[in-house]
Amino acid sequence: MASRPAPPPHLRLLSPLLPPLCPPRRRRGRTRLLSALSSPSPSPSPSSRSQQRVSTASLDRGPSPSLEQQPLASEVARLSAARARLRAARSLDDKLRALDAEPRVAAFFSDASGGGFLGGIEPRETYLLKCLVAAGQDHVLGAELGWASDTHDHERHLNGGGGGGGSALREALYSLAGLVGKWSGEGVVEDVARSGETELLRQLLKFLGDIEEFYDCIGGIIGYQITALELISASKSKDSKYWHSQDKFIGFHVPTGVNLLEDTEYASQAALWGIEGLPELGEIYPIGGAGDRLGLVDSDTGESLPAALLPYCGRSLLEGLMRDLQAREFLHFKIFGKQCITPVAIMTSSVKNNHEHIVAICERLEWFGRGRENFRLFEQPLVPVVNAEDGDWLIGKSLLPVGKPGGHGAIWKLACDRGVFEWLYRHGRKGATVRQVSNVVAATDLTLMALAGIGMRHNKKLGFASCERRPGATEGVNVLIEKQNLDGLWAYGITCIEYTEFERYGISEPTATNGSLQASYPANTNIMYVDLQAVEEVGSRRNASCLPGMVMNLKKAISYVDHLGFECSAAGGRLECTMQNIADNFMNTYSYRCSKAIESELDTFIVYNERKKVTSSAKRKLKPEDRSLHQTPEGSLLDIMRNAHDLLSSCSIEVPKVKDNNEYLCSELPFLIFLHPALGPFWDIIKQKFVGGSISKGSELQIEVAEFVWKDVELDGSLIILADNIMGSTKRNTHGEQILHYGARCGRCKLQSVKIVNDGISWDSPSNVYWKHDVERSESLKIILHGNAEFEAKDVLLKGNYMFEVPDGHRMRIIQDGSGFAVKLDPISKEMMDSGSWYWEYMVDGAYVKLNLVELICCVMTLEDHTVSAQLGGSLTVLFTCPTYGAPECTTLYSSVNAPIKRARAASTPAKQRPGHQTKFIRVSPPPGHRHACSSLEMAAAAIGAYGADLPAVPEWLNKGDNAWQLTAATFVGIQSMPGLVVLYGSIVKKKWAVNSAFMALYAYASSLLVWVLVGFRMAFGERLLPFWGKAGVALSQGYLTGRARLSATAHGGEGGTPAAEPFYPEATLVLFQFEFAAITLILLAGSVLGRMNIKAWMAFTPLWLLLSYTVGAFSLWGGGFLYHWGVIDYSGGYVIHLSSGIAGFTAAYWVGPRLKSDRERFSPNNILLMIAGGGLLWMGWAGFNGGAPYAANITASIAVLNTNVSAATSLLTWTCLDVIFFGKPSVIGAVQGMMTGLVCITPGAGLVQTWAAVIMGMCAGSVPWFTMMILHKKSTLLMKVDDTLAVFHTHAVAGLLGGVLTGLLATPELMAMESPVPGSKGTFYGGGIGQVGKQLAGAAFVIAWNLVVTTLILFGIGLFIPLRMPDDQLMIGDDAAHGEEAYALWGDGEKFDATRHDVSRGGAGGEREMGTAEQRLAGMGARGVTIQL
Repeated sequence: MASRPAPPPHLRLLSPLLPPLCPPRRRRGRTRLLSALSSPSPSPSPSSRSQQRVSTASLDRGPSPSLEQQPLASEVARLSAARARLRAARSLDDKLRALDAEPRVAAFFSDASGGGFLGGIEPRETYLLKCLVAAGQDHVLGAELGWASDTHDHERHLNGGGGGGGSALREALYSLAGLVGKWSGEGVVEDVARSGETELLRQLLKFLGDIEEFYDCIGGIIGYQITALELISASKSKDSKYWHSQDKFIGFHVPTGVNLLEDTEYASQAALWGIEGLPELGEIYPIGGAGDRLGLVDSDTGESLPAALLPYCGRSLLEGLMRDLQAREFLHFKIFGKQCITPVAIMTSSVKNNHEHIVAICERLEWFGRGRENFRLFEQPLVPVVNAEDGDWLIGKSLLPVGKPGGHGAIWKLACDRGVFEWLYRHGRKGATVRQVSNVVAATDLTLMALAGIGMRHNKKLGFASCERRPGATEGVNVLIEKQNLDGLWAYGITCIEYTEFERYGISEPTATNGSLQASYPANTNIMYVDLQAVEEVGSRRNASCLPGMVMNLKKAISYVDHLGFECSAAGGRLECTMQNIADNFMNTYSYRCSKAIESELDTFIVYNERKKVTSSAKRKLKPEDRSLHQTPEGSLLDIMRNAHDLLSSCSIEVPKVKDNNEYLCSELPFLIFLHPALGPFWDIIKQKFVGGSISKGSELQIEVAEFVWKDVELDGSLIILADNIMGSTKRNTHGEQILHYGARCGRCKLQSVKIVNDGISWDSPSNVYWKHDVERSESLKIILHGNAEFEAKDVLLKGNYMFEVPDGHRMRIIQDGSGFAVKLDPISKEMMDSGSWYWEYMVDGAYVKLNLVELICCVMTLEDHTVSAQLGGSLTVLFTCPTYGAPECTTLYSSVNAPIKRARAASTPAKQRPGHQTKFIRVSPPPGHRHACSSLEMAAAAIGAYGADLPAVPEWLNKGDNAWQLTAATFVGIQSMPGLVVLYGSIVKKKWAVNSAFMALYAYASSLLVWVLVGFRMAFGERLLPFWGKAGVALSQGYLTGRARLSATAHGGEGGTPAAEPFYPEATLVLFQFEFAAITLILLAGSVLGRMNIKAWMAFTPLWLLLSYTVGAFSLWGGGFLYHWGVIDYSGGYVIHLSSGIAGFTAAYWVGPRLKSDRERFSPNNILLMIAGGGLLWMGWAGFNGGAPYAANITASIAVLNTNVSAATSLLTWTCLDVIFFGKPSVIGAVQGMMTGLVCITPGAGLVQTWAAVIMGMCAGSVPWFTMMILHKKSTLLMKVDDTLAVFHTHAVAGLLGGVLTGLLATPELMAMESPVPGSKGTFYGGGIGQVGKQLAGAAFVIAWNLVVTTLILFGIGLFIPLRMPDDQLMIGDDAAHGEEAYALWGDGEKFDATRHDVSRGGAGGEREMGTAEQRLAGMGARGVTIQL
């Protein structure tokens, strides 16, 4: 007979305590094993999952049917009843009594009362054990283990036979049971056990205690089992789709959000918001995962290590996380000059000593120079793994279930339970960014900070950073979820669906045939922004919602070590929470179903970027048989290299291209480039530090320093730059901890026009592990900077193997010396030890960060007898005396110096000057945080005068004042269009048309300029071709543009008559000024066709109309045409611009066709505040409009500007008063319209009438167009039929015609003499009769007729090739259909306030709504104004 096998290793410690082998006494023919505690059963293996359990450890109870024999639903019902009784219990004693009432518990612990085993442990521990049994998991305590002493126990276990464990296990558990407490009956052990044996029971009790505490919101241990069984049952259901939903309707959509790759300016602005808000941001890292899939083990002990310790690119993944964070803090310091240390909360796990390993690396690295107080580590408990067949917990070693972490979703409740949120609040934090340790590219460029910036700026509760998803990848998707609950309310929010749940939600993986919509859903990357108060509120709830997205992944087999120490595998899973599904708690609810583009109003949001900038993980080890690098360190390294290629290529650096991953399964990388994130981290910043050069194939570049300059460097080989003080230096605080101080004593490196050649990496070495950055090198250039050391190389060739090690406090310079180079090592002056001799100065310029290279000078210039200042080649040269070294020196200050400058007192002895130069004395103060050798630097700077004697002579005809004013006036008019009307149009329309409306204005402005300089200007202001048209010609040559401006066709009356107009500035100024008028005319015309015109038709229309219509009016009235010579007066565009745009717009609106009926009825502005801002820009810009018309900075310009403002104000007030009188309240839209009509009406005579007349014109402008718009419009069939979106006909055509007629009445003789070529011209009021008025009417008739006919012909011609109007289905969508883009406005589309969905009035039987007509509904809401009524 074969000998009995030895017990497994983990049971051998009990061998010395085992009693002699003897069977236990029998009672009623059945073995009584333990009165309190039984031995564990073997865990099911693949071959034994379905085997019947045979119990020889009978208890005094009837046989309990196994779960395999019971429907899961009945077990759930039993457990739910038990949970309800426990919840009703008020004390621990009440709960124990409730558990004792459970038949399973009563039977199992029937002999445990009164001084037995349970009498030796705490009541709380008793409660945990009874919960375990009540949950149907008594097999954990060995209740169903079959005993056998057969020598082939283990063999039968592996082959599916019954029993297992043998006498050794039985005797071990006898011993263990006796050691934890005395119990009556047979087999009492009197010896005292060693702590190792009793520790097994304590570990079980801790395991159960953690489950009970963490899952208390769903009922503790019993609640965990209920949820697990429900999920198992759902997975077995044939139709599990939406099994959990209690909603009438649920649907998923692809969410829209900010595309950081396309909207670069907004992306940069958002990232700046994030950096600015860094003092209010925390960091949350769930890093509890083990590195099993990576094959990560301790080389000495063989112990599995957490994934956070994976050595990646020269450092652990956890170090990489902290490095990215410190780069953002360094950027905050450089911009705002303030030290910021972000608190970091880290959720670890107890699996495989994960928590201890994380703490150890933090302590070894002295908490990354941040201090222990800025870290909060909290440990995630393990949860039991459940068998997929019957719901039993899998058993590992003796007494202990197989435990695994319960998913990252546990982080919210756990953080609340452990006081993490309170800790973050004490640090002044309001939000936090969340990322996983395995995603090595999450902090690339600006994605993370843009996400946080948008979240904080717009008070969002949660945001996702996303990208395109790879079909078939084991990653979830982000979706916009739409639900209607049983109450009829609609809920919307952006959330996540895990890939394991696709089938459950009816989402199929895309294939070549099914074309699943899932392919277009963006990837869930586990990069999030969260509002701390919002997530804390969810985490503190006492129900299941604090454990978001509970799932059970049953698709993968679970590998574990059983109680005998053997590897096993079984189908099963554990209850997991998904971190990102906390978003399900932040859905916004509406009483109606929302239209598309609801995302901007939600509490959740999403941003997009390139995948390689958002997610690339190192999660699994590459195996020899793998055909994909996905989620491997090798694959993520390739994404890092791709990012490096894209970044440096944009810096005009030649870099080899990185091919597809499959190309590198068996070949080397094209290069290795590792850039420290503190160089940016935003790419726009890094691009300013790297300019020009090349990196050859097979080269290696590693830069570990933030203060760095690369200019025209050619690298062929390896270049490694390492600095001790990358971003600053550390100092010990009061607790003796090393704290990093940003910006202090940084290492610095400059490379300019340097060529580096060496053999570099030995690419054929088999020991190279590129993703670890563990490589062999044949040669390299290595620069090591200790402390605040500085290294500079310029105009030099460095060929071969070199290492330059610069000691602390020194500056090394490499310069060319003949065919070689020379090395100079100098000490850094004491005064520059902290600041260095140069640094990058960061400044915010709009939405971007601009860098200036600042060179510091450690000397003070003394002005004694005299100071000589000279201009040498454009560089500022200063002679000064250095008190430190006592010798005069001459140095060059680079033009990039941008230190704060203050004007200082002039020295007593003036500096010598060259003719044409001016000398200024300035004081240069050091930047904050830095010191010069002395308190200031006084210097004499020679500045070249605007028109020096050594430059070409100033033309005699040039009047600098006139030229300056005309350019300023042109700019004012340009501001009216850009951004005035762009903002006005984008805000005065419905939100779905905001982008299209603004773009129509933007395109018209840009296209007009090219047409204008190519041919348009000369057609309007050139030599006469026809009585109404000038000769076409280009306005591009230098000779033409630098000559004096002249309007040759304006010469009137021959000799002795009025000469041609010749302003005192160049032709270029006139071309620019008149262009602004041409552009704004087209933009005003666009207001008539907003909200439906095909953008392609508009693109064709603008150049044609400018050439065929605008140039005719401009030449006829301004350029010397027949109306000009006849004496028709249009001072600044009442006819040429406003009457033309109004008539042409009305005509275009007729031919294009109307908007949708719903849009005509409901077209409220999406942002009234921005509308007012756009109108304000228009008003202020009108000073250039009318003030620049005289072509000089003269008296007429002054009068015109004053009259313009007086008329606008009068008209606005008149219009508003009429609104109050007729509608009962003032309208903001009406006020803007009144302002507009006042500006238009005064334009034909702004420089020709007196100011009292401007008041009269303003009153007429505020009343006549108001009447035509509010009264006449509704009575005219034609006006009602034509859909003039912004009523351009009323505000511009009517107001412009009115102004022209009033000018004929009120123009003064004195001012007319300055403007009209016809002698004796004057208004009717001044005795001119009706002649001038008649001319004005005749001129208006020509302009009206020409625009009506030409506009019709142009549109007819375009319509033959391009539809003028967008299709109705596209009109329903708006911007997204026209441009694939949507606006973000503070207002919605107006649907929220639609009278058809909200009660305006009630009446009728049963409370039914009396809807009435659309007009009545709008009137009932107090709506008025043309943008709503038309």
